[in-house]
Amino acid sequence: MAQMDTLEVTHYCAEMLKGYAALQRFKPRRDPRSFEVNCEDDLIRHYDRGAGDGVNGMLAQRYLTEDNSTCLRPPPPGAVLSAPGWGGAYRGDRAPCLASHDLTAKEETGVCDPTTKKYAESGRLDGPDWDVPDAYKGGALPDWTDADPADTGRAARTIPYNSRPMGR
Repeated sequence: MAQMDTLEVTHYCAEMLKGYAALQRFKPRRDPRSFEVNCEDDLIRHYDRGAGDGVNGMLAQRYLTEDNSTCLRPPPPGAVLSAPGWGGAYRGDRAPCLASHDLTAKEETGVCDPTTKKYAESGRLDGPDWDVPDAYKGGALPDWTDADPADTGRAARTIPYNSRPMGR
């Protein structure tokens, strides 16, 4: 391997991955909760949570480049670009509330509950959640013996903190 250049190592890795892919017994598919990232700005817009200048939050004000050279698949020359993506894949989605906050911190109590003052201050800037809020409280864990919530569309059951599931 010490004698191989970068191109040879890349070719070797590609052939090895093709071999492993041939052994797969399932068809890969995209999780419905995922979002596409094509350009650097897609990540910034997705995770930006503030109201900053009224249009963009603090992250966007500081880090947006609006430079399509960072895109994996740049738009074709002469393409008409418009907000919000400007050539990227951003479609107005936001990071889920439960993923955006540390719900074990007392300062975050109620941030993902639309009936609380804390939600009005911060949680409204997040996207919708796809899982059970109890799964993120005080060390509770999702019960992974159930089918994947992304496949079933139903929320995952949780194992309360410091306990074992029934029958184990």
